[in-house]
Amino acid sequence: MQGFRFIALYFYPMNRMLFILGSIIFFTGCKNKPSQEEKDASFFPVVSFIKGQVKNIDTSLYRIVKVETIDTTRSTTYIKREDFGKYAKDFLELPDISSSKWKDDYQETKVFDDALNKVILSYTTTVEDNPVRREDVMLNPTNESGNSEVQNIIINTLEQSKDSSVEKNMVWYAGKRFTIITKIQKANKLEKIKKLEVIWNDFSDQTNM
Repeated sequence: MQGFRFIALYFYPMNRMLFILGSIIFFTGCKNKPSQEEKDASFFPVVSFIKGQVKNIDTSLYRIVKVETIDTTRSTTYIKREDFGKYAKDFLELPDISSSKWKDDYQETKVFDDALNKVILSYTTTVEDNPVRREDVMLNPTNESGNSEVQNIIINTLEQSKDSSVEKNMVWYAGKRFTIITKIQKANKLEKIKKLEVIWNDFSDQTNM
């Protein structure tokens, strides 16, 4: 089995983050020890990217719809732009695992998925108690200008106490919408599942708006 590595340079335009693949992708054996260059490579700045998207929404004219499902009850409402950050707070308040405080607690892998035709950057915790268990950043392949766009970001968090656990499966669809599925398990009680979806630029597949 083989993997690959590449050096990425990140920059932040107003409405979308692009990153330039700064070198040609090349294959190396998975059993090779990571080089110092790989150890020092920057993680993709997930929190900064999402904050940039929220800032763009704050100054946009998008209509924003909230779809909330609790167990089997579903409700759909419009929300104000100024309230968007309140519903996105689970993303905005995430620990920034690309920072020096957290980076050593995570292992990075880089894969090109032939079936999906995507570059996938994965960050998995090596510390059991970290609330952010995993982050996956999916990118469309480079275009003619040498840029690769973020398609979506998948985040899994888990917080546990003596008699309960809260698991969140979160997906940020860049420039379109986000979803948060929250599973709450308490001792001797049935699991509760809540789904929140907020859409601002992706109504083509929404039939109940």
